[in-house]
Amino acid sequence: MKAFTGKRWPLLLLLCSFATPVLAELPDLTISDISLNQNCQILLTIQNLGPGSMPASANVAGSKPVVTVKIDGVQKIGGQYYDPTFALQNPGGTLVTNMGTGTHVIGQHVLTAEIDTLNILVEDNENNNQLTRTVTGNCPQLQPDLALTQIQFMPDCRAILKLHNTGASPLPNNAFLVSGIKVHRTIDGVQKGYIALKDMDPGRVLQPPGGTLTWQEFPEFIGQTNVRYEIDPLANETNTANNLKVMTIPPNCGTKTLQKIAPVVIPGALQKPLPTKTTTSPAAPTTPTAPSSLKTLQPVVPTKLPVPPPQPVDKKRLTK
Repeated sequence: MKAFTGKRWPLLLLLCSFATPVLAELPDLTISDISLNQNCQILLTIQNLGPGSMPASANVAGSKPVVTVKIDGVQKIGGQYYDPTFALQNPGGTLVTNMGTGTHVIGQHVLTAEIDTLNILVEDNENNNQLTRTVTGNCPQLQPDLALTQIQFMPDCRAILKLHNTGASPLPNNAFLVSGIKVHRTIDGVQKGYIALKDMDPGRVLQPPGGTLTWQEFPEFIGQTNVRYEIDPLANETNTANNLKVMTIPPNCGTKTLQKIAPVVIPGALQKPLPTKTTTSPAAPTTPTAPSSLKTLQPVVPTKLPVPPPQPVDKKRLTK
């Protein structure tokens, strides 16, 4: 048998045409941690688990992966991720990013963060882009504080309450709902209802930091000894000790009748005179008199009629 002496090039070309192409390795972004900084702002730790590097398009506006954060199930933050130093470019890269200086998490909340929410980036693993954590923010310098600062009494025994938002952040909107904050009233140890904040402050002047409200009570303190007012605590309020005041009712409120308030004289203003009552003594009884339209009747004198003269008698008629 003779050895094959022909050309082998066509066979080599045929074998090369069936070779498996080498695929580029893909990146794999994941969120490995959610935390809060000292100002209760959200920090996300993002990692590229590899095995591939990030494509150049991942740092071009419009092609960057989108990051979103939900607080208690409601999305509060969303936008393209920001990696100015290309920390995630290579496998194993890590980026810690602040998700916004305007968002503060006060108290305990459930945070859910997700990277590449819109699936812009082709990744090695698309199932590890989301992370959920329960965090607690404690930042007294950022929390509201609704305080009852003063109680005083008017001359008619009505109480004047002064409230003040002494905190560094606004009161939440839900404080002004029907189910929101209430000021509870207790008189001589007996609960006497409450005043809803939404009724005391319909204009929400207490909502911004530093807001102050003066509110006048109804005259209820006749014959009472002491009154206690207490504001419902806000969620994560800085100081709840200033929500309560107990006052002794002035002794002049011990009478059973309200005192009159002296009219306030305003210089230059026309004052309306107070209404006065006039009383008259009862008149002495008098003899009833006849109406002037009636005249006194005079006696009637009969008038004499003339007597006719006698007529002659016809004797002939009498004898027939």
